[in-house]
Amino acid sequence: MKNLETQNIIEIVRYVGDEILLPNWGKVERSDKEDGSPVTVVDKQASDYIITNLQALTPDIPVISEEAAVEDNIGAMQSSLRWVTDPLDGTATYLNGPRLGDVAGFGVHVALIDGDTPVAGVAYFPAQGRMYFTDEHHDSYLQIKGQLPEQIYVNQMFDHDQIRVAVPWKEQKRPLSINGHDYNAVPAVGGEQICKVAHGEADLMWHDRPDKPGATADKEVFSHWDVAAAHAILKGAGGDLYDISTGRSVTYDNPEFTVPACVAGHSDLLDRIGFNRVERFYDNGIEFD
Repeated sequence: MKNLETQNIIEIVRYVGDEILLPNWGKVERSDKEDGSPVTVVDKQASDYIITNLQALTPDIPVISEEAAVEDNIGAMQSSLRWVTDPLDGTATYLNGPRLGDVAGFGVHVALIDGDTPVAGVAYFPAQGRMYFTDEHHDSYLQIKGQLPEQIYVNQMFDHDQIRVAVPWKEQKRPLSINGHDYNAVPAVGGEQICKVAHGEADLMWHDRPDKPGATADKEVFSHWDVAAAHAILKGAGGDLYDISTGRSVTYDNPEFTVPACVAGHSDLLDRIGFNRVERFYDNGIEFD
């Protein structure tokens, strides 16, 4: 994104966080979607605001939103360049109210996808006052409320006794081990897990959902809107998000909008723990392994 567009996206996301989410935090009732996941009137209000303002800013780029109609999202997939947004990531946490205070990890996410790859992202966690974003050079930054932005980087190696891993708050949703290695847990919500890796607060994120039966390749743990913005920020910080079962970088060309079990981190660190990656490279626009 150009710098002007970056600032405009940041303003849209910040407004949603500060003027829509925070004033209603813990004050709205839960409804359930068809899949049983929670949703509130605030999710829809935030989604409408983001879609309206993105369309005004970039009328030629369609928007995919978790709260939009399925047919609208499928139609937007036909465009190589498209926005993907989660207007309220972590609805369950949001519904719990302010008891977690400034560590509550619900957030607002907006990503720009080009083809199958996230090329820009903004992720804002209003309770924490933490804004992660990429700039026009695809570098990543964190701005904490009242402070200047700082460029962020993933950890290439770790020198502590156990690897630090960003994991869900619920223990039953955490990996049993990291490729056979013990680890120290860094709890976070949804896309916040990847942002913590981008900032170096965690060494990696390994999300294989041991609470779900079946092979790892069949465990769809995230949707595009959950992780696309954080993935762009991770890439700008020197890391990447990989499909655990294939070792390939996670892509966003799946018309079901699902993301498989995945691991986030720096390639050198992942090599060190024995994770087998498959690098992507191109020759005249053609992808090779």
